[in-house]
Amino acid sequence: MSKPKLIIKPTITKSNLQLNQTACIKAIESALKALFSPERPSIRAITSRFRILSTTLRHAVKNNGLPNYRGPATILSTHEEQQLVGYCKNMQKLGFGLTRLGVNYCIMNIVKSNNHNHPFKNNGPGKAWWKRFIRDYPDLSFHPSELPFFKLKAEYSKACNKLHSESGELVTKHTFTKMFDHLAPSIYTERIDVLSSSQPTNQELLSNATVHYSSVSSQAVHYSSISSSQQSHSFTQASTTIENELLKTGITFLKNENKILKEKLETFKNPNICSLKLALKYPIS
Repeated sequence: MSKPKLIIKPTITKSNLQLNQTACIKAIESALKALFSPERPSIRAITSRFRILSTTLRHAVKNNGLPNYRGPATILSTHEEQQLVGYCKNMQKLGFGLTRLGVNYCIMNIVKSNNHNHPFKNNGPGKAWWKRFIRDYPDLSFHPSELPFFKLKAEYSKACNKLHSESGELVTKHTFTKMFDHLAPSIYTERIDVLSSSQPTNQELLSNATVHYSSVSSQAVHYSSISSSQQSHSFTQASTTIENELLKTGITFLKNENKILKEKLETFKNPNICSLKLALKYPIS
């Protein structure tokens, strides 16, 4: 006669209590019923029979059942954490994955804006919080993509070439001093309007040239009483002044564009600064 197979139940511990809470509660309820049955078995016999820890059984007897511990309060609510996760995923789709520094900034922004009491030090959560966060959301990656850096580096190289080439083109384009001997004063307005329409972001830089034009055009009314040689000399002076202003304006505009691209390139060289600036630029709404 063969012996019946011994079925060994898995030991119920604190770790798998959270994973299979219903089965654990049923096992503890059965153990409590057996403990207070007329047979009055020992605690060792019950723990061996139901495969539970003796400390768990003693705790259940002391509290008339297993209490439902809520655990420590979380710093971020479920909605706030899902908002943070959605923001990180959107930044990944755009090709700008955040590093931990950028995520820490977003967390501190949420905490401060909602007046949460928090134990965070060094402007962000510690290793335990990050370990839990990465475990709960394994599809998140906390490092910026390398593609924007190389793309911006190529754009910066193009901008440098553009600065050198267009600086020479500006000198050729706006050197029209000799043309002013037989053209009307409206050429000033036309030149400024053309440059303003082609570079609409350059309005402030053109203010100096506009001021010089106004002072010259206000004197054009009296040109009819001046000799032709004096008129030619006046037009030459006016054209030289506006020519210099346009050259200065165009080169300044190109240098500003070049400077902005250079700052962006330096930002992408440092992933932490990059993530922090992205978090500042695109805050969680």
